[in-house]
Amino acid sequence: MTTIQDIADKMGVSKSTVSKALNDAPDISEVLRKQVLETAVALGYTKLRRYKKPTKKVCIIIEKIKKARACLALRRTT
Repeated sequence: MTTIQDIADKMGVSKSTVSKALNDAPDISEVLRKQVLETAVALGYTKLRRYKKPTKKVCIIIEKIKKARACLALRRTT
């Protein structure tokens, strides 16, 4: 799988420059954006695989415990 770092290495630019180009940042020129996109397509990069299923988190606050030594994290998986 092609990564942003692979595109950056191929083009000789930084990883952040590639990321900005892929996310349409205003400080990236149209010429560079086009070059990044063409390189990304040529290397087979896809952004869709980067998205993860969102997780829900619950925070529990307990007051007045003298010796609290652990934090409990709950995660619901479906």
